[in-house]
Amino acid sequence: MARITRIQDHQSQWTRLRAVFAPRPNDVQCPVLGAITPVQCQYHRNRPFVPTNESRAQLARTCPACPNNPEAS
Repeated sequence: MARITRIQDHQSQWTRLRAVFAPRPNDVQCPVLGAITPVQCQYHRNRPFVPTNESRAQLARTCPACPNNPEAS
């Protein structure tokens, strides 16, 4: 009986993890960060360039021409 309870606990934990980390229907696919929400996309798009952080440098190069950017030319 204890084994069944442990299996059920693992299944419920897995369900919670999937709910937290699974892509949501309105997520956008960022070329640098992967699946993110539109709010996160806007946040990263508006952050200033920082040459000491590789991710932010990649975002500064990619965001201006990204198809998810409504201001892209």
